[in-house]
Amino acid sequence: MNTTEIILDEQHHNQQVEVAYKDTLLVELSHQPGIGYYWVWQQADSIPNKLKLIGEEVLSEQSRPGGEALQQFCFSAIEKGEYKLNLDLKRHWENSVLRQYSVSLQIK
Repeated sequence: MNTTEIILDEQHHNQQVEVAYKDTLLVELSHQPGIGYYWVWQQADSIPNKLKLIGEEVLSEQSRPGGEALQQFCFSAIEKGEYKLNLDLKRHWENSVLRQYSVSLQIK
């Protein structure tokens, strides 16, 4: 079975995306690590995950303090069905959320 790598970014926010079972899903979002903001995956405890988090990393950083960077999440589609992927932009020590990112996935 061939797998495909699908890249999602801010343009896919609130969109529906079709992916195949076992595909790799890369979500690349900008954030500001210099002032403490990072994207956090919001997993719903009551809903079985259809995605497996393979890795998470910061791809690029600006040299100036407070500059933007690109944060990447790498997921594998491990189960067929519908799944809503939610990420929150927040500081780890705060409960408030600065921004949200959501995409509806149809895993076939």
